[in-house]
Amino acid sequence: MIELIEKTLFTALGAMTLGQRKTEELLSDLKARFNLTEEEGRTLLAKLESAAKDNQRKLEEIAQQEVRKACE
Repeated sequence: MIELIEKTLFTALGAMTLGQRKTEELLSDLKARFNLTEEEGRTLLAKLESAAKDNQRKLEEIAQQEVRKACE
């Protein structure tokens, strides 16, 4: 059971890493399409990174709760 949880967590972390790369690609594309300035691009990236970190924290909390339930 623990192995399955570990594999799930590693898969989720890998997806988040891939998501960050895709976010940077999306940002670059949006910057080119909408003629964003460097500062606007940085601001947008900061907002996206903040949202991703919030989601990561939520996922970690849920994973910890599930591990605790499985260990009870």
